[in-house]
Amino acid sequence: MDNLYIQLIFSFFRLVGTKSELRVFNVSILDKLSTSAKLSGSVLWDDDLIDDVPQDYIWYIPSDNRFLYDTVLLINFIIEHRLIDGDRITITEDELKKKIIIENNWNENKFVNALEYLIKLDIRMVDNGEETASFYVHF
Repeated sequence: MDNLYIQLIFSFFRLVGTKSELRVFNVSILDKLSTSAKLSGSVLWDDDLIDDVPQDYIWYIPSDNRFLYDTVLLINFIIEHRLIDGDRITITEDELKKKIIIENNWNENKFVNALEYLIKLDIRMVDNGEETASFYVHF
């Protein structure tokens, strides 16, 4: 399961930074034996020329991860089809559903569950040890 968490966070940062390449990416899984597992690390994209300092982040991993794998597949589908601009999915939810059902042979439930997991992802930015804003995806 740890590898799937790392896959998801890596794919997510590729998704929200699709206009540039990840330059720095590190991750640590914290408290993985507790009910409130956390994943933290740093990320930096090639276009971060302002201060060239990696952005620290933390993700409080939800306890229900039944749709984690499908969410990774959905993220990668969105990236491959260039359906994202910044943090916004550029087509409607219905268009995305039709596209992935046709191209990947998904059923509607699989799509709805993976999309809900993706939309609820709230990866917190950490600045000077304080959680400040969030990385997220929306329509």
